[in-house]
Amino acid sequence: MTFPDCSDSMILLWRKAGGEVDSLPRFVADEGAGLGAAPGADTVIGLAIFVSVIGLGYLCWGLFDLMAYALPAIVGIAAGVAAYHTGAGVFGGIAVAFATGALTLAAGQVAVETSRSVAIRRTVALLFAIPAGWLGYGIALNLAQLGGASSAIWQQVLALSGAVVVGTTAWMRVTTRVRQAPGRR
Repeated sequence: MTFPDCSDSMILLWRKAGGEVDSLPRFVADEGAGLGAAPGADTVIGLAIFVSVIGLGYLCWGLFDLMAYALPAIVGIAAGVAAYHTGAGVFGGIAVAFATGALTLAAGQVAVETSRSVAIRRTVALLFAIPAGWLGYGIALNLAQLGGASSAIWQQVLALSGAVVVGTTAWMRVTTRVRQAPGRR
């Protein structure tokens, strides 16, 4: 009896264990069945790849949205770490980080909305756009290296384009506010 999908080492191990070749388990002894995956495994693998790509897309979208708020995040994290190291504890540090980050974001938006000076509005917008652009550069560079852009020039081109896109987005989010007409909710 021949077993086309069964390796010699498996038959040898089966014989050493005291089994007869004729009594090999059905999944090994069937001439049409190999030691491959179960039926339907290709569908599951394809679905897993599809879901992974969708998840990666949402992760990149979330990172892009959060990068626009890099300055409040950096200020909040720095204040939270400082509060933790001065004895506020873990929860106190987290509370200080959230409060400081929210205060930084609100102060920047109020400064842009209420200031009549174009120079002050541009300076505040730059304070938000520069850290966001720096973060966009770093993440785009890492994604370019991870994605297989083997040329250093193309990695830099992709990283700089990421910096420009994220910095511009941060600039627009700080300077552009949706205003509703009076009397509307």
